[in-house]
Amino acid sequence: KLILPKIMNGVLPAWTRFPIRVEKKTAFFKEIFSLGIDAAWTFSYTCPNVYGRLEKYPNSEEAAEKVLDLPVYPSLYEQNLAYIAKSVKKVSQKSNL
Repeated sequence: KLILPKIMNGVLPAWTRFPIRVEKKTAFFKEIFSLGIDAAWTFSYTCPNVYGRLEKYPNSEEAAEKVLDLPVYPSLYEQNLAYIAKSVKKVSQKSNL
């Protein structure tokens, strides 16, 4: 299951990263990377875990477990964006991811 960011009406984002949420982050990352797409693990941990706190923060824990960032920047060519989109769609449709 692939979840894309929601954009509010009247907002024009200035993307420097394009976050996606996937169920199996490591497997999805490996598949995308094998296709030449340099996704990033922006959220790989939560601050409470790093500082040894015991409180639970379910939203930040889910982000750490499921969010990957796709490469998006001004000098990226249109054909590269199309390839990234096509590849993400292809990988997200695999039943094991």
